[in-house]
Amino acid sequence: MAQAQAARETFRERIAKRTQHGDGIFWGLTLFFALLVIVLVFAILWVTWSDSQQARERFGLAFFTSGEWNPVETEVNPVSFGAMPAIVGTLISSAIALILAAPVAIGIGIFLAELCPPAIRTPLSFMVELLAAIPSVIYGVWGVMVFAPFFTQNVARPMSETIGQIVPWLGGNVASGRGLLIAGIILSIMILPTIAAITRDVLTLVPNTQREVMLALGATRWEVIWLSVVPYARAGIIGAVMLGLGRALGETMAATML
Repeated sequence: MAQAQAARETFRERIAKRTQHGDGIFWGLTLFFALLVIVLVFAILWVTWSDSQQARERFGLAFFTSGEWNPVETEVNPVSFGAMPAIVGTLISSAIALILAAPVAIGIGIFLAELCPPAIRTPLSFMVELLAAIPSVIYGVWGVMVFAPFFTQNVARPMSETIGQIVPWLGGNVASGRGLLIAGIILSIMILPTIAAITRDVLTLVPNTQREVMLALGATRWEVIWLSVVPYARAGIIGAVMLGLGRALGETMAATML
């Protein structure tokens, strides 16, 4: 009996040592991966800073505030580069995309997670995720070939004749339908499935107790969603919107084509 007890204790100690050893390895690997992300961020910043030394020495802060872009040096006009138009255009088109896409995408996520019938939830979720996987060049070609002509005839011309006289960038190029507004609309279509898919996933992770407590208090389905589920998942929804904004800021192909 004593030998069996000693054997069991030895076995338990061995298992405990293995568990501690495995936990240490796992902790070390996760710490390495976390530090690797930080190192990559600093490496990108360092390369960008070091490679831009000549531009900083020659143009200084005027690079961010100037709108001149003259890559050919002549006797009259020296070489000059200014990023202000690109920065302003990116911010405006991304803001338009976020304003248009965020409410619709959050509504789609709420519908898929809370209100959609189970029979069509999976197909609709698949279609949303499929839209998120379409390359940006496809959206750009569709915008140039299909959406831009339609937008020109039905929206751009009337808007240019009315609101475009007050806010010039809303009018854009009336002849082609291209401009910041149509670029923002295409970007909103691009980021909408990303925000919707993440919002749906976040809402499905909300514990059912949040819903059951509100229903027990006599709340309606809408009150349960708006007063309990959405506030509980607020951080995740904000993260989804920020990811959509990041994609809108980084999508240069479709914006360049439009």
